[in-house]
Amino acid sequence: MAHTIGGVTCEVIRGTPQKQLNELASPYRVKGHDGYATIETGKGGGAFRLRAKRFAAQATLEAWIRSMGNLQGSDTISVVYDAASWDRTFTNILIKNAIEVPESRMWVKHEGTWKVTCWLMLDCLLVI
Repeated sequence: MAHTIGGVTCEVIRGTPQKQLNELASPYRVKGHDGYATIETGKGGGAFRLRAKRFAAQATLEAWIRSMGNLQGSDTISVVYDAASWDRTFTNILIKNAIEVPESRMWVKHEGTWKVTCWLMLDCLLVI
């Protein structure tokens, strides 16, 4: 079961990308009047967060972290959830930053062998 973020393989992805931008409204007040009014300011609200996990040998994990970091601020990417189980693809995503979650790196027995794992936190934006 493999998922991908911008073509980089992950065993686990947590979180769901935004499907569309929502109309935003900004409240304002007029001096001398009671209450508030709103004005529509266009579509936005496309920020979301994903967490990605990989199980691998130490060197492979380091390369994976660098690959995910290289996606930051590059071009828009796609997030693909495993076709065998979820079969969902989200497009037009920009990764603002990819940060390793502190103290998430550990050795685990995965599929019969010992591997290193860690979580990466990805702050993303849906762009049109």
